Amino acid sequence: MGSTRLTKATVSKLLQSGAASTTSTVHWDVDLGGFGLRHYSSGAASYIVDFRLKGSRVKRRVVLGSVHVLAPDAARERARLILADAREGIDRDIRERTVVATAEEVARQRAKRISVRESVRLYIDNFETTPSPRGGRQPAASSVRQASVWLARLVETLPEVALADITAKHVEAVLAASPMASRRNIYGAIKRLMTWARREGLIQAAVTEMVNPPARPAPRDRTPSPEEVSTLLCAADTLLESGRWQQVQRDAIWLAALTGQRRAEVAAMSWEDLDFEAGEWKQPGAKNKTSKAHTVPLGANALALLRSRWKADEEADQGLVLRGVRGHGRMDANLSDLQAVLRTVTGIAFRLHDFRRSMVSTMAERGVDFAVADALLNHVASESRGGMKAVYQRAELRQAKRRAMDIWENAIFPATAQVIRLGEQR
Repeated sequence: MGSTRLTKATVSKLLQSGAASTTSTVHWDVDLGGFGLRHYSSGAASYIVDFRLKGSRVKRRVVLGSVHVLAPDAARERARLILADAREGIDRDIRERTVVATAEEVARQRAKRISVRESVRLYIDNFETTPSPRGGRQPAASSVRQASVWLARLVETLPEVALADITAKHVEAVLAASPMASRRNIYGAIKRLMTWARREGLIQAAVTEMVNPPARPAPRDRTPSPEEVSTLLCAADTLLESGRWQQVQRDAIWLAALTGQRRAEVAAMSWEDLDFEAGEWKQPGAKNKTSKAHTVPLGANALALLRSRWKADEEADQGLVLRGVRGHGRMDANLSDLQAVLRTVTGIAFRLHDFRRSMVSTMAERGVDFAVADALLNHVASESRGGMKAVYQRAELRQAKRRAMDIWENAIFPATAQVIRLGEQR
């Protein structure tokens, strides 16, 4: 047992000198009585403080923390506060423990009360800012929105029910009330919510473990022909001329078809992403599913349409290209409505995502290499860019992609067909 001023340097020396000791040793600080360093025979060491409460003869000792966690100055300051309170008859250590215990109890009670609506909000906030454990990437904005859409089924059915009270029957009821094609996705979203909630201590068990996952739907293989795509675009023009649609709605459908990009990526297109001189749409990684920058060559029709919108938007240099008709935000939700209207007026059973399959299939039939078509789709992982190609293939195939995009537009609008006033601002 000795006395010295406890600093980083002296603590390091004390630990080294006592490394071979077979007994526990206490080194007291010369500046602050009662404050010391206890070096255990095991090699561990912690800061301590000894004190008596005012009016008591009982000596107490509080372990302040390990030397590997707490700096000497921080330990000394905490010891000083404990000693000062002890002179007033206050046990700071017990008070702090009570505060911690109270906070933990409040958290437990809150977990019992937190509603489905609130838990989904917290989960989405966490999901949006947490990198993927597999790839380390931030979730794409489209993935966050899709998770919100799937979990909305749970919120709509059980908004104020405590998350801890959700049962397997509740989950099964939500799935039964959901469209067949979406059930597996909704189940997966609820399962991820429950896993997160259990990790956060909001629930004790994930009830999805007691629910059989819905069957995987049959792969969708609907591939609209170029003629059907042309019919759909003509129908969009007719809806605009009749006054049922606004210009931005018609243009959104045309851009989805002409570029073959995902609906969320089309909705996120901004003026700053477009290079009219190069005839390219340069997607930042934050705006697509792969989280990697992606360049889309623009065919003559797509470029004419975008130039027309740009002039109508007073040649803006930033902001959304397609501002929705509902509050001028993004058009994600509105695109689903437009798809449904086109299905009704044309009788063609399609989804916007089918444009991607149609584009690639048409290109393949006309001799475009699969790797080029796949690069246009910007898949996160695929046969054409797996294995060694994923490591060594860094070519952008810009010229090949541009030729492929021209082939796609020519297939939709063959020389013998009339292009419906493409890009004309009405």
